[in-house]
Amino acid sequence: MNDELPRITVLGCATPYASADNPCSGYLVSCDDTRIWVDAGSGTLGPLQRHVRLDELDAIWISHLHADHSADLLTAYYALLYADICLAAPIRLFGPPGIADRLAGFLTNTSTRSPIESAFAVTELHDGHQAAIGSLKLTSRAVAHGIPAFAVRIEAAGRSLVYSGDTAPCPSLTQLADDCDVLLCEAESAQAPDNGDQVHHTPEDAGDTARIARAGRLIVTHVGRFLTPGRQWPAPPPGSTAPSTTRPPAPPSPSGKRQPPQWARRTDGSKRTLVRIGALGRPRHDGPGRAPRPPWPRRTPPPPPEMLARISPARRAAGYAATHRGSPVCRPIGFCAAIANHRHTSTQRPYGLFDTRTGSRLM
Repeated sequence: MNDELPRITVLGCATPYASADNPCSGYLVSCDDTRIWVDAGSGTLGPLQRHVRLDELDAIWISHLHADHSADLLTAYYALLYADICLAAPIRLFGPPGIADRLAGFLTNTSTRSPIESAFAVTELHDGHQAAIGSLKLTSRAVAHGIPAFAVRIEAAGRSLVYSGDTAPCPSLTQLADDCDVLLCEAESAQAPDNGDQVHHTPEDAGDTARIARAGRLIVTHVGRFLTPGRQWPAPPPGSTAPSTTRPPAPPSPSGKRQPPQWARRTDGSKRTLVRIGALGRPRHDGPGRAPRPPWPRRTPPPPPEMLARISPARRAAGYAATHRGSPVCRPIGFCAAIANHRHTSTQRPYGLFDTRTGSRLM
């Protein structure tokens, strides 16, 4: 035992499908010689192997059986039984009830059931389930996602990490995260649904959960594709009826060819709309009820200081994180000795990370 602090490596966090350089949900939690693959979303098996071989895993923990959290169990099954890996014993697999039959139903191609148990030693989770895996202690609680789903608290060396899985705000998650060092919380939804049950957090919900649970740090992950930075745009000058934009119209191209479109906000009285500025500077409304196209170029700049200043102290204290498209870049925080950054490109930007106790911005 080296008595090292736990580490969490982000393998991917996309939802509901993998992007070109960001797999779906998957994390590697390690401490000393113990390694656990937490959620096996589509595309995470590849980056997992940058850090550990499949036969070096001590366990796999699955929050629920949606494909963006479990699909790579299928390819892991083939890797463990039919490839270049010599498996000494089945890997411990913790998952929702029915996980073995769900895998077998997909992998069985003949009248003979596929030998799922030869690859995975399956343990079905229940509310309050506990397990000791090497130097890590895992406690699972059932959460509200419309299907059997679980969150997990991982403890070692006097530190604690809570991973929400996918869930709406619920008392069991808040209780599980009580006084944890780090809360890794999903925020797939832009807002709670008007009709029907809520099954995901919004970014504001994630902040509220962290505040109520008195979590030391909040990391917002699994951010929905319809969420964009919450910028505030200037109103038109008093008495002016002309739309105001945040950037000047694009000048005509010297070659005479049409330039890539630019996007800006304009305000007509009290109504705010997204407009497209063409090569000749004519604003073009995208139409009511239509989702705007992404900005050009496809890079979301970091939030400007004035936007961060407009986040109220109450929301900062609640751990509100300004979210961006792309993959998170996690930096070392109190829970970890170090956090391996997820490889990213210039098209990706980090999520905001706030200290939920002081309201200070960490990244």
